[in-house]
Amino acid sequence: MTLPLKLAAQRALEASNTVMVVLGPTDCAFTLAVYKDSTGVFCFDSHSRTTAGLASPNGKAVLLSIKSVDGFVSYMKDLTKSLIGIERYQTVISMVSCGQQV
Repeated sequence: MTLPLKLAAQRALEASNTVMVVLGPTDCAFTLAVYKDSTGVFCFDSHSRTTAGLASPNGKAVLLSIKSVDGFVSYMKDLTKSLIGIERYQTVISMVSCGQQV
């Protein structure tokens, strides 16, 4: 099933507070870990990024705090554009279960 990014993000983050996002071409895709709670959306990207979370050859891993799902969608569009030069690209959002085993 293919959905617009905003709707896919909303549905995924309503169903689970932890999701993995895969974007980019299949031969060079990037994966981000996303967590949502009552304070906002947190996005961890282990790839080389600027402090704003955009692609950079000399950057560092980032943990971004984003106030809303709409802000997260806007960030995903900006990140995609910084990675592959276009704003619209197929992105996969998958729900994951993260738990602690004692």
